Amino acid sequence: MIELLEVTKSFDTQPQPAVDHFSLCVQSGETVALLGSSGCGKSTTLKMINRLLDPDSGKILIRGTATTDQDPVLLKRSIGYVIQDAGLFPHWNVFKNVGAVLKLLGEPESVVRKKSQQALEMTQLDPTEFGTRFPEELSGGQRQRVGVARALAFDPDIVLMDEPFSALDGVVRDQIQDLFLDLKSRLKMTTIFVTHDLFEALKMADRIAVMHEGRLEQFGTASELIHQPETEFVKDLFSKPARQLSLFQDIQPGK
Repeated sequence: MIELLEVTKSFDTQPQPAVDHFSLCVQSGETVALLGSSGCGKSTTLKMINRLLDPDSGKILIRGTATTDQDPVLLKRSIGYVIQDAGLFPHWNVFKNVGAVLKLLGEPESVVRKKSQQALEMTQLDPTEFGTRFPEELSGGQRQRVGVARALAFDPDIVLMDEPFSALDGVVRDQIQDLFLDLKSRLKMTTIFVTHDLFEALKMADRIAVMHEGRLEQFGTASELIHQPETEFVKDLFSKPARQLSLFQDIQPGK
């Protein structure tokens, strides 16, 4: 579904590549976390997948076709995208925000309205109560739900999420994570999300790509990363919070 082959990206303001010979293959229907500290290249990697940025070298394939061979506008419109604090248009109400991509795709108003209502219902927001509200009238958790609804309204098979829950308090973050896990299981979408939260990655992802200084340290399941770390960085990352990781003691090697 999504394949990155030796992808490298540099910026003039940084002495080292932001992403350095990064390779990854994400299967259809899989949820993958890009896990790492600030500046490790995870958000840059996500932006290259839907051509907000282009790599300096290497290749990215989506649905079997190189992204550089696809129209960048059409590519972006085919992928759901969720960012921190939802990124809603402040002067548009909820209905208009959720239906934004549908309008860009040329859908008739009746379809935009119907799919926007369905997307709000999927994210547990009553369209009759929230549809005409503006972002400033919503809580942080409600805004994030609207952001998820917007990403899902046009039925994408791929969803990218850039630290979508990090600005929320703990209780609300857990609720939105659980909501997304439920939606993922029902909609069978392929998802890549960026996080610096180890436990969020363990909870949300089928596999985790651990990044450090632009490079991929290890890509695998929670069990593989915990029980079979391939580098000292991964071993240290997963051993530091040993007390909390005891919550995952039921994860056995090979599962």
